Amino acid sequence: MARNNLSERWEEYYSTAIQKGLKAALADVSIEKSFDEFDDGHIKLNKLMYVAMAERGLHEEMQHSWHRYGGDLGTLVPSTRTVGPVELDDLPETEQPQQPRPSGDNSRKTVWDESDYREFFKTISIGSLESLNEILEASRATLLEEFYTEYSGEIEDWVDLYLINVRIQEVLHLYAEDDLGQFDNEAYMAFAETLEAFERELYSHSELSPDHFDEYDIDLSSDENPADLLTDFLDLVDDIYFTISQQDLDEFSGDLSYQLSMVEEFYHERAWNLVTKVISLHTMHGPNQEALLYGSISDLEQLVNGFSIRMERIESECRAADLLPNSNQFRSPEADSRPGQQLPTRDEFRQALKGDH
Repeated sequence: MARNNLSERWEEYYSTAIQKGLKAALADVSIEKSFDEFDDGHIKLNKLMYVAMAERGLHEEMQHSWHRYGGDLGTLVPSTRTVGPVELDDLPETEQPQQPRPSGDNSRKTVWDESDYREFFKTISIGSLESLNEILEASRATLLEEFYTEYSGEIEDWVDLYLINVRIQEVLHLYAEDDLGQFDNEAYMAFAETLEAFERELYSHSELSPDHFDEYDIDLSSDENPADLLTDFLDLVDDIYFTISQQDLDEFSGDLSYQLSMVEEFYHERAWNLVTKVISLHTMHGPNQEALLYGSISDLEQLVNGFSIRMERIESECRAADLLPNSNQFRSPEADSRPGQQLPTRDEFRQALKGDH
């Protein structure tokens, strides 16, 4: 367990003061919406609170761990609909606990209140996002990339995995942005290289092997290796986006949004989430670590259970929509004139594409 944890009362004080400061900052910079009205509002609220704690040197002493979208403050983050613009004068003052501050906090000259956090949020920046408004209006991918780059100090061994994951997220979201028609051979080759880099990075982490779960009393079989499960799914993703790159969208039998939304959701909710539950086991901080630990273990076991069955359902839906490669797509130009020639593998096809550029 981490040392010098804040008591739960002090932890509550800081999280409350930060929330009030954020509400006041929204009002001061004329942002009229609450977080539930912004795209990915919960992620943005979580990241803003995390940054406030990190910049004050409190993040190592307060409840958090790293999950699928990075540093996560868990139950300290309120509902998005409760955080909107409120004038500071209309907010009650947050009362500091009467008990002494933990020794880890005594070296700080002052304890910030909501007024201090208001000023902090009014001038906040995360990487190239240089204002509160820019952060709130940023796409999920842009915000996460800036956040991972700026605040990766405690997860230096994992940051490359998080950053490559953002590039995968962007491709999986193309269908929702009506950009899928631009996914051609060149785009596929770049995506294939991203998937290969992701797989190499995954297998560089021995922590993802079931052999390392004994200390947490997690019983996984050799077939339930989180890295293996994720790469199995990424193989399916590779096939899907290879197929898309080989034909015009109007050649498909119908709208692909249903199938591709299933693929995107499975990646976020189960495949990538599964790996980051392991990461969370190694990045826990704060006074409530035992509850965080049990929560992550339970989540991990639930994500593994039924993973392959659910993936097979997605594969079946994609096959029905002709989103998986057929023999004609893998056939080389010479194959039509030489009966019996073996079809090239996907890796061989990639090499052929590279030779065309």
